[in-house]
Amino acid sequence: MIEQLQALEGERGRGRERTCLNLACFVPESRLLIGSTAGGKVEVWQRTSDRGNEYKLMQTLQAQLADVTCIVCSSTGSTFVTGSGTGEVSVWERERGRGGGSMAFTPFVRIAGLPLQNGGITSLCVCEDEGGNIEDIVLCTGTSELNVWRLKKREWGETNISYSRKEVINVPDVAATAVEVVQCTNTLVVGTSTGKVHLYRRENSGQDFAYVHALPENEQRRESGVTAIAVDQSHNRIAVGEIDGTTTVWRASDPLGYNGYELSSTFSMEGGAAVRSVRMSEVCPIIITAVRGGKGVVWAEEDEGSSNSGAMLNTSSSNKRVTYTPVFSMTAAAGCVSSTVDIDDYIGDIYYGSRLYTIRGPSGTANLDVIQGIDNELDDSERAVEEGYEDILKIRGLALQGQQIVSVLTDIGHKADLRVSRAREGYLRRQRETQVEAENARRTAELIAEEAEKRRQEEVTTRLKEDVSLLQGRLTIAEEELRETRGDLSSMQYKERELVNEIAHLKRKRDEEQSNHAEQISNLTAQLERNSEVSGTLQDLLAQSERDKEGLQSALHIERMQREEEGREKDGELQLLHTYLAEFSAAVADGAEKKEELDRRIEELKKELEKEAKQRAEMAEKAEEEAQAQKRECAVCFTNEVDHALVKCGHMFCSDCANELKSRGDNCPNCRQPISAVIRVFS
Repeated sequence: MIEQLQALEGERGRGRERTCLNLACFVPESRLLIGSTAGGKVEVWQRTSDRGNEYKLMQTLQAQLADVTCIVCSSTGSTFVTGSGTGEVSVWERERGRGGGSMAFTPFVRIAGLPLQNGGITSLCVCEDEGGNIEDIVLCTGTSELNVWRLKKREWGETNISYSRKEVINVPDVAATAVEVVQCTNTLVVGTSTGKVHLYRRENSGQDFAYVHALPENEQRRESGVTAIAVDQSHNRIAVGEIDGTTTVWRASDPLGYNGYELSSTFSMEGGAAVRSVRMSEVCPIIITAVRGGKGVVWAEEDEGSSNSGAMLNTSSSNKRVTYTPVFSMTAAAGCVSSTVDIDDYIGDIYYGSRLYTIRGPSGTANLDVIQGIDNELDDSERAVEEGYEDILKIRGLALQGQQIVSVLTDIGHKADLRVSRAREGYLRRQRETQVEAENARRTAELIAEEAEKRRQEEVTTRLKEDVSLLQGRLTIAEEELRETRGDLSSMQYKERELVNEIAHLKRKRDEEQSNHAEQISNLTAQLERNSEVSGTLQDLLAQSERDKEGLQSALHIERMQREEEGREKDGELQLLHTYLAEFSAAVADGAEKKEELDRRIEELKKELEKEAKQRAEMAEKAEEEAQAQKRECAVCFTNEVDHALVKCGHMFCSDCANELKSRGDNCPNCRQPISAVIRVFS
């Protein structure tokens, strides 16, 4: 029969009310129960003794920030994994270096955390190595992908560990909703939102999972999503709970399940409430289901055609159909949001809805192999069970001795750990001494470097002082040169004024010379005109003389012809006439030469006058431009144009220089008169 032990209540919250364990799982062979409460907390409960009826709260952990949705323990009970609805995953392990007797409690500490997952954790399972350590963590987040995280290499004695994502499994259907693993065959069982169950397998640990096949479907089952999966590790059975309240059981065709699974049984709750959790006992022929609405049911196995339930679980390889009938009902404690079930096969305790129950035989003691104690009469099977129970008690005694041996070995291990820790302390001490020596050497090097830097800075400071003194001498020389330049500037300004006056005088002289030259040119032009008239008259006379000469020659020729005959009386007159003609011709030739020389002289005078006028004009323009440029350029900065005048003297400078002279109270640089005001001059 099954009896209720107690209701587990967690620590008081802010409202001073007890909190319920929404999720819980037994730690195998450790008399521990690990459960979660609201706010992401995890509580660790321990049974007071082997024959005791109470559990005591031993430790409270802050697992995640959000509520915990999954808790899975390793087969050795030394490690468990928690997952939350926000994607947080943490790995917890018993604290190393602490031990005690069989009833001593060793607290858990967090040793690893996975990166935040994309989506809440709906289900998770773990794969263990030969030593029972969690090697792989398979996460289901309600999508079509399963993430497999593998443990990185862990050194002996290492406290913190880490996992890396090794594999992504793509589920054929829409989305994966639940996962579980068969450790003995490295088989991964995956349930989907369409109700199908797929199997993945790998040959050895550390390898990737490969798809095998889907479990055979129940022909009478309507399509529904998988909500929970349970695995019987000892007898290779798989139980699957679904949304429509149906629970389906498959048995392996062979001891290891390599030849596939066959449908064994199907049963469901009245009303079709969704199955929220399912667990299978590996000792008793029972299956426990928790459905929505706060109800849990214990189902006992019966072979078809037999009226009696089997006292021990059928371990034969026969895959005949079996029937499960409800033998006990449980109710969840008030305030439990999410109810899960679990069974401790070693002790025979059942957890559901924050309440504990135990399976008891006819003698009133905890019996792991009997469920027929529900009846009041003892039959042969009950006596056989009692005999088996005595054997179990003997085995349990041997187990206690084994625990004592383990405790001794643990003490030896602790001593070895102590030696290792001492050796590590010696190594760390030597390492610290080496570090101190290295630090001293580093400080010595730093001091030497600082001293060298100090000397270098002193040398740099000395050179800088020398450079500063040199620059100060150059500055003094520059100031003297500036004063001399200012004096030269005043002289240049004075010379500028003289040059301006001289330019004005040259302009007046140029104007007078230009007027004189114009008058001379006009006189020369008039004389040229008169010479031209004389030349014309001379040319006319010359032409007339030529004509007269020709006439005279013709007349002389005629006369000579006429008077050749007259004799030589007329030779004297002819000679005189020739002389007269020669003188006249010489006079005419001399007049022509004088005319040509006069014309040439006039042309030369014109060219000289024009050249001189052009040169004077260019000189005047250049002098005027220089005077104008010097007049427009500031005499202080030699950069900006003058646009402001000083009152009283009227000398002009640029705006910046004039205002600076006024602000400093200086006198005018040109005439050294005091400055009373600065005014702007518009050109």
